[in-house]
Amino acid sequence: LTHRSGEGGRCSEHSVMGSNTAPSGSKFNTILAEGKALFRQTFSKLNESTEETINKLGINTEDLAKLDRVPLICAIASLIINIVLIASRYSVAWVKGTAMFAGEPFTVHASLSDVMFTNSGGVHVLTSKVGACSGYGDFCPLDVLAGDCEVPADLPAYAISGGLMTTSKDVWCQLRDTGGATLGLLWVGFVPGLIATCFTFMYAAKEIPKVGDFFDMLAAKGFSSFVQKIVLSSSWGALWVFMFVSMTTFASGVPDSLGVAGTDFEASFGLLRLCFLLVSGFGALLITSLFELWNAENVAEAYSEFAETKFMTAPAKKLLYYLLFLQMILYMLLTIDAVHWEMLLVVIAGYYLDAKVKNFMLMYVAAVSVTILLDVIHIGGMPSFELMTPGESFCNVIYVIVFLSKFAVLGAIYFYEKESNAHAETFQRFDEVSPDEIAE
Repeated sequence: LTHRSGEGGRCSEHSVMGSNTAPSGSKFNTILAEGKALFRQTFSKLNESTEETINKLGINTEDLAKLDRVPLICAIASLIINIVLIASRYSVAWVKGTAMFAGEPFTVHASLSDVMFTNSGGVHVLTSKVGACSGYGDFCPLDVLAGDCEVPADLPAYAISGGLMTTSKDVWCQLRDTGGATLGLLWVGFVPGLIATCFTFMYAAKEIPKVGDFFDMLAAKGFSSFVQKIVLSSSWGALWVFMFVSMTTFASGVPDSLGVAGTDFEASFGLLRLCFLLVSGFGALLITSLFELWNAENVAEAYSEFAETKFMTAPAKKLLYYLLFLQMILYMLLTIDAVHWEMLLVVIAGYYLDAKVKNFMLMYVAAVSVTILLDVIHIGGMPSFELMTPGESFCNVIYVIVFLSKFAVLGAIYFYEKESNAHAETFQRFDEVSPDEIAE
């Protein structure tokens, strides 16, 4: 097939395939080149604007190299934790239950101050059709549902079971008071959290002259280096305490039922639990670093072994490092749903990789094989993703990824053992060669 075109009395023939592929390929290359150029230009502008901002503060590139890594990492983690906590406070994903209204069951998703009513599948929002919530759109304040918290004696009930046809006000009152107390504790805890973030950033930059002058001024006024470390550690400790008390207050104060069956904690409460674990970990890391409570040489030795392991020389070992690191991150994300004991298996595998103790490898293989069977049962019992909340969908997807990653870790261990045995055999053959044979 050909395509004829004439221009100025001239005719040219192009095959249909050629006319379609050549220009499209050229166009793709042009778009790709333009995209790369735009990316470089954007990155260059961002880099220039960042340098200008830093220079305005009187900080240069050499000063940035003086940042203390451990406090800097903890400060960044603290900043992210505070942002996540603020973002999750007003989400209707703290607790889920089934409430009754006029004899009909509704799925309820509650925040610390509001609730949302949906049908059993969570597809349709029905808040505006529930009694006093008719004028409040998709979200109804708990104050409206609780009212005066007085329960009338003549509430309609089912004849056989005796259950109430409408959830009583005292249930909403209990949920409102618990949510209000938790919200207040979180906002009070935000103060030491903000102090911890700012002061940790400053402490990480204390080797920079301008920041160092501030700490020298504090030392001149009686706040010695030891006192500064105590204040920094105390701010992290105060944040940790308020998060723990907030979590305990909400968990113990939520009603056992909103009318039918029990209540379940959702993603926002899980994020609070995740942030609590992160504060515990990074806070412990910072405090042990400040007061030199740990042996930095062992940590440096483990990191240098990881850094010196190359994909070209030991691909299975390097892959195993990355897989275990990925699994630990995924298990931390799964704490949004629940804390999984299988996280300890990652520690066991990491110790085997670091110390080369084969018994720990056998322990890991045996334990993870059992967890794979249990995971199959759990995944088989999962409901349809269409019936899950966004938080449940996220956690179940992470769960499936962790399940698949276990096979990858087992495969990496197998190939790592083969690599180790091959190296051992090579050295053994070398040792068996006599000096005379080497000379020959």
